[in-house]
Amino acid sequence: MTRRGDLVPPDRDAEVAGSVGGATLEARNVSWSARGRPIVTDVSLAPAPGSVVGVLGPNGSGKSTLLRLMAGLLHTTTGQVLLEGEDVRTLSRKQFSRRVALVEQEVSTDQNPTVRDVIELGRIPHRAAWSGPRPGDEAVVARAASTAGLAERIHQRYRTLSGGERQRVQIARALAQEPEVLILDEPTNHLDVRHQLDLLALVRGTGATVIAALHDLNLAAMFCDRLVVLSGGRVIGDGSPAEVLTPELIDAVYGVRAAVTIDDGGLHVRYIAR
Repeated sequence: MTRRGDLVPPDRDAEVAGSVGGATLEARNVSWSARGRPIVTDVSLAPAPGSVVGVLGPNGSGKSTLLRLMAGLLHTTTGQVLLEGEDVRTLSRKQFSRRVALVEQEVSTDQNPTVRDVIELGRIPHRAAWSGPRPGDEAVVARAASTAGLAERIHQRYRTLSGGERQRVQIARALAQEPEVLILDEPTNHLDVRHQLDLLALVRGTGATVIAALHDLNLAAMFCDRLVVLSGGRVIGDGSPAEVLTPELIDAVYGVRAAVTIDDGGLHVRYIAR
């Protein structure tokens, strides 16, 4: 069985586009409602700098909403989102985007950009309004493309790429922002097993603080330092994978029976038919 550590690039401490040291992006007792219906209720989350935190829960549990709150795309109904202790509402979008990057589930475009064009979007927060590329931008873009394994596809059209390749482009675009925090909304959706493993190893190897909504419990156990489980918009589990992924919690949250084992290869969840 492959261990998490075997999938992390051996030169994790080397300079990587985007790995400038993780920062603390904290949700403090945040709530958000839509048309009077609570979607996220009194959720707190403060990842340790440089750690990987997985946000788990069934569809409709509030995972994407929580991530959008932490990414500053939604404003909390109550509570605060803090970046290094500073309320994000006091920061301009450009200030925030220099430190925090979001990769959403699916990104579409009516244009026909190249891979380079998409990755270069990550440099926008570092430029003055209406200005062109800055000295050093080209090197950052090239490094991000190389880190994501896209150096040979830099001139290829985005539309011609597979789903897994497009996801790597979006990761490269986020890395080109040189963020201290990466927020990923179900980044492994629609990817085969190999690309799921490769992408999560890539993300973990950046050195940034990572907050990722995930569906696959085994992948979460393999790559995450900490797991937060949502159900009905509330936190019902928070801790290490071994503390959180119990048969009792899996049954209560997902409505399925499971056997959980821990061995030299890590924690494994096996589902049992009722």
